[in-house]
Amino acid sequence: MFSGDIHEELSETNEDTMLGSVLYWAEQLAAGISLLADEFGKVHVPVVVGNHSRRTRKPRMKHRARDNFDWFLGKQLEHHFADDERVTFQVPDTADAFVKVHDSTYLLTHGDQAKGGGGIGGIWPPIMRLVARKKNNTEFDCMVLGHWHQLVWGGNFIINGSLKGYDEYAALANFSFEDPQQALWINVPEHGVLWQTPIKVLDRKSEGW
Repeated sequence: MFSGDIHEELSETNEDTMLGSVLYWAEQLAAGISLLADEFGKVHVPVVVGNHSRRTRKPRMKHRARDNFDWFLGKQLEHHFADDERVTFQVPDTADAFVKVHDSTYLLTHGDQAKGGGGIGGIWPPIMRLVARKKNNTEFDCMVLGHWHQLVWGGNFIINGSLKGYDEYAALANFSFEDPQQALWINVPEHGVLWQTPIKVLDRKSEGW
């Protein structure tokens, strides 16, 4: 949601300032969470920070979460729903969040800790290394991440798609085209991820459907 100001060209083309974007998306996300709560009765919202929403040009290890607009947006939403018992939040001060669903443990992380991906193997080698390194210190069944702007179902990891879709950077880097999409899956006891599908994020009005 946040392109951020970590590159000069992003500052030139962003729709709004970071503070203006936080205000805008807080309202949109609150409305969406309320719709989910009305439909399902209970919603849990875990939040991990990305790299484009940091306040510094270069990534930092110290205060990575608390000095990030994603963390601030999550805290704003948590405060908004403080009196709504249907909605719970998990906004850690760390880069990772662990979420228990039935008997499965999910590790949520942004994914920029994985380096490489330019060879013939693509993003698979760096993601598999990241999964192995995370398992050195923690236990989880599936790692969920974003950052790479493509949807990948990897067995013990899920890479979410990109809401912003294809852009100049992807085109100049000769990445494969991918529709704006997000990952949706159903978790069941004893089997974990049983059913998975992409949610295509398209413009219904302009496309006439």
